Amino acid sequence: MKHSSWKNSRSLRVNQVKIQFINKPITAWGGLATIVAKLLEVLEVRSWVESALPIEEKSNNAKGIYEKVLATFLTVLSGGERFSHLSWWAHGIEAIKKAFAVDWLPKASSTVTRFWGKISTQQISEKLGEAARRFAITLIDWQGIGEDTLNLDSSVLIRYGNQQGAKRGYNPKKRGRPSHHPLLAFIGAGYVVNVWNRSGDTGSGHGAVSFFRQTRMVLGERFHVTRVLCDSGFYEIAFITYLEANRFTYIISVPISPTIQREILAVPQWHTVAKGVEVGEFVFEYRDHKRTKPRRYVVVRQ
Repeated sequence: MKHSSWKNSRSLRVNQVKIQFINKPITAWGGLATIVAKLLEVLEVRSWVESALPIEEKSNNAKGIYEKVLATFLTVLSGGERFSHLSWWAHGIEAIKKAFAVDWLPKASSTVTRFWGKISTQQISEKLGEAARRFAITLIDWQGIGEDTLNLDSSVLIRYGNQQGAKRGYNPKKRGRPSHHPLLAFIGAGYVVNVWNRSGDTGSGHGAVSFFRQTRMVLGERFHVTRVLCDSGFYEIAFITYLEANRFTYIISVPISPTIQREILAVPQWHTVAKGVEVGEFVFEYRDHKRTKPRRYVVVRQ
């Protein structure tokens, strides 16, 4: 059968296979969208977005804040890293609109960039961060989480073009490329409870104590931090001293400097914990007046 004779028909048979066409909108994201849409409904995300976000739409042609936030969320959910990746899920937009019970979703990335571009001052940014932190605590309370591990992470986000705060600094993947250097705090259950976005030329541990204090304030006195886990960006003596003075149990990754390498090579005894994996330890004190006592270092080698 030629294409011209069956393109408007509702079904055809090719050998033993029957092919049928329907007019209903379909999408590869349908199953996931349905599950996520139900989750957002239970968490009342729409009402939070419309009441908590410090962004005003004054244009008569504005179609809503929630739809633009949802479009950003769907882009991230589908693996997008840029606003232009909005098109990744656009092929199923009709089915997605029904799943999330919205009448409209942006199709152009410029619609979303203009929306987020309205966060143009530090004051608006802080209000947004405060609203997000309150929402995270609402979710934690909703799940009845009263204690957990607090994870602190410093990251590098590579930037292209001219973006505010993007400066040259530590950038292991794209040396010389401008970046942002954010700090993130999240509990073991997976909820992000605090984020600081910083310019790319900011040191990893800069402001670590203030960031930790704010995060603890956000979690509240009822939440018990069982331990603090940090990446090597938080390996700063001021931060370590603060944790010890306040009796927090902590584990911090250590940058492998020549001094630390020499200590590792001198470890006298290793214990096998799995095939090809051994653990050793040593006690070490820097010759630095700021570091007032020796501390325990645990080493894993493979």
